[in-house]
Amino acid sequence: MKAVGGIGCGVFEISEDLVGYEWLCFLQYDDPDLFRDLYIKIGDLLAGLWKDLLPRYGDLFCVLPHAANKPFLLHSCGKIFEVMDDIIATGVNAKHSNEDQIALFDERIDRYGSSIGFFGGFDLNDLCCKKPDVLFEEVVERGTCYRAKARGFALGSGNSIPNYVPVESFLAMVKAAEEIRWRERSC
Repeated sequence: MKAVGGIGCGVFEISEDLVGYEWLCFLQYDDPDLFRDLYIKIGDLLAGLWKDLLPRYGDLFCVLPHAANKPFLLHSCGKIFEVMDDIIATGVNAKHSNEDQIALFDERIDRYGSSIGFFGGFDLNDLCCKKPDVLFEEVVERGTCYRAKARGFALGSGNSIPNYVPVESFLAMVKAAEEIRWRERSC
């Protein structure tokens, strides 16, 4: 088993935690130099952490920066179709967060599945509200379809698995992943 990811939050999330969203908006207008310097400092800090992390722990990860000769996973919320081709052109290998309420996962797969891999695909609301047996069947059906259409696909929720997702629903998704693998090996 390998880990996916790396050092915690992204640059924006760190700046928002430090200053607060509302104050970031004010800062961008009232003191653009400080606003810029904040992001430069956070970027430098993250670059330093990565520089230390890669030699020590890079072999424990399956997805990291290209600098570690690993695929790069972009996490970006929102419907970013207008810039997706530019993002793919930078060498991004896969994309995560894929929430149906923002843009249907099927549409993402149809548009970009031959170019990059996708993480996620199952709406958090479905994981919370659907009965586990219904969820199992849906995950098997859609997951099998996604694997056939996408350059790469890692089954998961549209964003994260928070602690309020019913355990039975999470396990139904895990069992569906096992079913998909079993069917692939049987072919």
